[in-house]
Amino acid sequence: MQSAKTKDGLHVVETAEANKYTQDQLQLMRTQDVGYVNLKAQAEAQKIEKMKANLHRIGSTKRNKHTVFVEDENELKAFDPSKHFDTPEPLLRRTYNRPRSQQLEENRGMSKREKLESKLQVKKTNRMKRAAYRELKQRTHRHNKLVAVRDRLSLKKELAGRGSKRKIRLYDEDTGDVQIVYKWKKERKR
Repeated sequence: MQSAKTKDGLHVVETAEANKYTQDQLQLMRTQDVGYVNLKAQAEAQKIEKMKANLHRIGSTKRNKHTVFVEDENELKAFDPSKHFDTPEPLLRRTYNRPRSQQLEENRGMSKREKLESKLQVKKTNRMKRAAYRELKQRTHRHNKLVAVRDRLSLKKELAGRGSKRKIRLYDEDTGDVQIVYKWKKERKR
């Protein structure tokens, strides 16, 4: 506090701090703010896309189709999916990690310790999957907030710029919401 002063025993605060920057400098800082927020929003979008590519969406409602081609009608009637996929009937509905009959036979010979380790591994995998989806949801929410901030800052920057503008309110009859839109007067650029 080298620049702090007292006058008649009272602390005096410099008021020139508000007028420290010119209008051009303030405009430049706002532009840099918009650029920084835009950079962060793009980085979040890239991370979201990478996470979506890596997650398998095992619990999604989308039905996968597995097409098996046969030669004729007789072969179609005689087709047995459990025999074709080498999987017991109750496990045919699984579209992921569908064990074969041979694997199930090997698991029957497992010790209690190995079965417990297998169950713990499944629990750990499920926990990691839930954590990954939770992180994806948080990143998506953060990206949406960054985009909203970027839009608001860029609108402020545009409003602070030159040119005559008009505020127009658009009413949505269905929802009753009011949307504010700005319209600039056409100006010839040189």
